Amino acid sequence: MNGHAQRQHGPTAHPSLYSHSPSGVPAPDGYAYNHAGQLVQLAYQPWMFNPQLPWESFGNPAYASLMQNRSTIELQPGADPTVGKAYGQDPLGRAVPPLTHQDVALVPMDAYQPNPNIDLPTQDNGTLALTGVGARGAVARIAYRYRAKSLISYVEVPSPDADFALATVDPTQPSPLNVPPTQASLIVPPIGGCVSIAQIAFGHLGSQLNALYDVPPGQIIHVPFGGSFGQTDSMLVPKYYTPTIDPVTGFRIYLVTPAGVDILTTKAWNTLTQNVLPLNGFTNPNLVPYMGWFAEAFAFSNTVFSQPVRRFYGSCFCTAVPANPLADPPVNADQVTVCPVAWFASQVTLVGNPGLLMVIQTLTSTGGIAQQYGPFPANQAVTMPAGATQILVWAGTNLTQPGVARLEVPFELDYTLSF
Repeated sequence: MNGHAQRQHGPTAHPSLYSHSPSGVPAPDGYAYNHAGQLVQLAYQPWMFNPQLPWESFGNPAYASLMQNRSTIELQPGADPTVGKAYGQDPLGRAVPPLTHQDVALVPMDAYQPNPNIDLPTQDNGTLALTGVGARGAVARIAYRYRAKSLISYVEVPSPDADFALATVDPTQPSPLNVPPTQASLIVPPIGGCVSIAQIAFGHLGSQLNALYDVPPGQIIHVPFGGSFGQTDSMLVPKYYTPTIDPVTGFRIYLVTPAGVDILTTKAWNTLTQNVLPLNGFTNPNLVPYMGWFAEAFAFSNTVFSQPVRRFYGSCFCTAVPANPLADPPVNADQVTVCPVAWFASQVTLVGNPGLLMVIQTLTSTGGIAQQYGPFPANQAVTMPAGATQILVWAGTNLTQPGVARLEVPFELDYTLSF
């Protein structure tokens, strides 16, 4: 027997469709027979055969599928939008309003399974990565082929005090994140210590951007971005590096290796490899657990309270005669520390003794100073100028105490990142 016909009327009427062939064979779900007995794919109608459930319900498979990134929002084939609302029937004879160019549907992945060539989003939402000295971990990855999404990356390093966070290889040593930098005396710069870092690559596979940001233990750091690809790796890097004196300017410049090579420039600091800890004499064998996830982020935006931060740890020593790098020639050049700039930095704060000052510089291709901004006081957020290349930090006042001719003063440069 023939099935119920889907009939439309008027100048834009579609051909009749039937739920069964002339010989009585039922059409597969999502298909109907035309008058010639050929199968025709119908527009996706998720509630044709089942009752519609409340939308924000975990029992609603369409909602769960969307929230788990297992469905796509797609435009549906449309009829003439001027056709009246009462025109048309589905293959079972029920009234169906016509589709228009404005109609969309949530299409689950399994709707594409009959055609393996359809482009499907693939993802690895996240995992646990144990990261140690000289090793890089793979925390999370997500990829949509040729389809950009509004995504967000979550990374967390559990507090070392949590039982499940312990990854002990040598129980006689603490977590690497609890090892303080070494300092022989007040006049010796601090060296070592460990910081948990995440590297995110985002954008489109093959043309992604790379950024590093801190993941302090016990905090969940999130990075929203738009793209079709995201990957987060985990690293441990030294809190302090071995300093040396630049032979040209006389300023202190930090190095990646104790041997005095690979000057820690802005480029070097933003492209650190996983071997910087052993190169700086850090041998703690214990591991640090990282956990990461990717998720779709509808209408999500970052604020200054939730933006990722990259921290540079340095120190500068002072004497009774304060440094002045702005003089010509500079006064006490060896008391001035040159610091790299984090990529994607929108603000910077010099965190430390109120007597410290900083100047933000942009350099020419030959190393000369193109622009100079400041000096700015410590503990005040400053908007990063475009093209900033380095920051000079020094003590603008005498910070020594009676009986202490020289004093090493540690500081942080906290860079707020924007993507």
